[in-house]
Amino acid sequence: MPEVKRQALVPYSAHQMYQLVCDIEKYPEFVPHCASSKIVSQSEHEVIATLELDAGPIAKSFTTRNRIQPDE
Repeated sequence: MPEVKRQALVPYSAHQMYQLVCDIEKYPEFVPHCASSKIVSQSEHEVIATLELDAGPIAKSFTTRNRIQPDE
């Protein structure tokens, strides 16, 4: 599975950003073009979820694996 890493300076604490990223079911509320999100499986160390993106004529879905590393 390809790996995507992003960095950005934001006016929020690491804890606040961690909480935001972990709230996968609310992604459609704040991620542009995210039509739906569904947790496929979850364990103590990772969450696997499927996201559906809809940007006009382009619609795609993909599965993501988020490693759970609080406040890192």
